[in-house]
Amino acid sequence: MPDELLAHISPAHSENVNFFGVITVDVEAELAKLDGGGWRPLRPAAVEPSLRL
Repeated sequence: MPDELLAHISPAHSENVNFFGVITVDVEAELAKLDGGGWRPLRPAAVEPSLRL
């Protein structure tokens, strides 16, 4: 299957999965993303150009 098609149908990312199937996570970087309450911020909403004032 061409990579161009696979990019549209597969939401999975495999950069962090090694040859043995082990997922590596940078825990310190993930913890740094948390706010004071222990929550990660949501993705910013995409604003359509026609809705901008």
